[in-house]
Amino acid sequence: MNEQKTTPQAPVRGPRLYLHDMPLDTACVPCESANQCCEFNGKIQDAKDSSRYIQWPFAETDVNPNPSLRLLVIADQVEGSEASDIGTLFANVKVSYQKFLCGQDCKQPDPQRVSLSVQNQEGTETKTDYSFESKVVMPGKAYFAFVNWIPKDVLTALMILDTIVTFHRQLSGSDTTRITPRMCVNHPPSTKTFEVIPLPQIKLEGSAEVSLLFSLSTTAPLKIEYGAKSALTYIYGNLKQEYKGEAKESVYSSADSSGGHSSNEQKAPGVFGLLKQLVDQVSDTQRKGTPSNTAGSNVTHGNRVTLSTSVRLGFIGIELQAKSRTPDLLLNFGEVNATLKAGVTGTIDVLDTAAQMFMPAAASTIRKTRTAIANGERVNGDLQANIILAADSNVNLKIHPNASFTLHANGDDTSVKGLWQKSTLSGQLKVMGKAELRFHVEGKVWGVSAKVGANGSLHTAWCTEVRQNPDDAGEWESRSYFEGLVAEVNVYAEVFYEDTAAKAADGGRSDQRTTQVDTVKTTQTIFDAVDANIAESDRTAARLEAEDLERRASESSQPPRLSVEEAKYVLRTYDLPKPIAQREELERLENSVRLHPYEVDNQVALDNLLREITKDYHDLKNPNSLGVHQILAPTVNPINANSPKWTRFQFFGGGSE
Repeated sequence: MNEQKTTPQAPVRGPRLYLHDMPLDTACVPCESANQCCEFNGKIQDAKDSSRYIQWPFAETDVNPNPSLRLLVIADQVEGSEASDIGTLFANVKVSYQKFLCGQDCKQPDPQRVSLSVQNQEGTETKTDYSFESKVVMPGKAYFAFVNWIPKDVLTALMILDTIVTFHRQLSGSDTTRITPRMCVNHPPSTKTFEVIPLPQIKLEGSAEVSLLFSLSTTAPLKIEYGAKSALTYIYGNLKQEYKGEAKESVYSSADSSGGHSSNEQKAPGVFGLLKQLVDQVSDTQRKGTPSNTAGSNVTHGNRVTLSTSVRLGFIGIELQAKSRTPDLLLNFGEVNATLKAGVTGTIDVLDTAAQMFMPAAASTIRKTRTAIANGERVNGDLQANIILAADSNVNLKIHPNASFTLHANGDDTSVKGLWQKSTLSGQLKVMGKAELRFHVEGKVWGVSAKVGANGSLHTAWCTEVRQNPDDAGEWESRSYFEGLVAEVNVYAEVFYEDTAAKAADGGRSDQRTTQVDTVKTTQTIFDAVDANIAESDRTAARLEAEDLERRASESSQPPRLSVEEAKYVLRTYDLPKPIAQREELERLENSVRLHPYEVDNQVALDNLLREITKDYHDLKNPNSLGVHQILAPTVNPINANSPKWTRFQFFGGGSE
């Protein structure tokens, strides 16, 4: 990672000025009118490296063909507090100038004919000293706000990467220190505005692993158990730290009993923000599935969910340095690898919400039966309304330029853009849910069949997806959505059972499925618990996918498709939703197939129409149907490749923009 150094530039002597004293509109006295009043030159230099400077008069010469109006410096000091994570970062620059006079001092009678205007975040100040130091401050706080459940060393590593990602924004920002020379004549090369832009001192090397367990319940605060293993060396601003393989564990509990995050909790940055967004989506559905009027009951049927994740980060050869003898900075960037694997176990109980959708009488009966079961009473019934959860989550990011990049003070950042062209980002965080819905109470049986989710994944899913912008590989995007849950309800029969010896032995209950799912217990360490939860989630996902594949294969063969003659009979005999339009289309396609038997499009269209008529007929022949009900609403409709929209995403900081 070698960078060719440019030839050091010497200060350029500006052209001699044969001008009048502009403020007085007369020649300088006692100078002769043909002689200059004063000649003015100076420089702004890095206080830590005198070979790095910008100067005036600002002029292109053979020696310096590309003069710069901007100087980039490394900020490695903090102000505002003695604490290392409070205040703002800053650097110092030295400013000096000279004036060459003819005759008496040209500053008489106006003492500010030769001066400097210094403008920064605090305001504007006029300087008349020939030499002084000036503080240039980075905007905003020095560090990310502390997040309770992200280890500080990992948070700092993310902040370093986020700073690099947003270099272009900092270089083009308005929060810079501006220094403008002023003199007694109107000479543009000597009175241009110069800028000094500070960027934090940066160095990062090593690896880190974070394991997290999110325990979600409708009757307890959100609980986050986390552990971290770090072997990191980093420098950010004035903060220097080295971690040598330390492992630590901790527990954080939100004060918000609804299962969400507390109001004073800081927003998690980057990939951790994606993860927390997914947790909040699942938690929100969990709360909606358990109305407040049942939250206080003794029934804890299927209302505990444990979401686990393992985040692994690796960093090689990342360092920002001042580039000697130039106003530029040099970024060395080896490689970054980041992977996120997630798992989930547990169920979400939607019993009350689902029952309310069927009919008020059914909801009342089911609610009473549920209370009776909770109180240990003998009940002839079977209640099941759970969403069984598993995960299919894997997000990967790799940045591998293994090169050095110049941050040009003149604002040309094309070289740094090449860094993001050598990156790959893919994957999704996805919690799948298979809905198992069954109600048999007091001899009445409701058959409930959950529908496949919008993306064909079991019955529902919570998704957070990431990708590289198809039009710009250097820009990352994300989107999140919940597919919703739709079910078709049928009353199958009125049946009455007599107690059997088996029921008596069971205390009078028949197949009461009140699944209780406990959170994963830590056996040795939080890392073991996360690995165990992810493994269990993988097994559940494989089982649910196999069951769903078998179900779809079974459904694909039933009911058998009607023939053309059978379809004609059905359209004449039964009151289908679109009998006239379907009959006309059937006749047209039948003739087209007969006249043009080798045209595939006509045959395909005919097959699709026959399937549509078959479905309408069988739906009509089910008189006990209570209709299709949306038990849980999707976050957006429709869900497809373009909906919901993709938004810009910062992998290392800030979440979605």
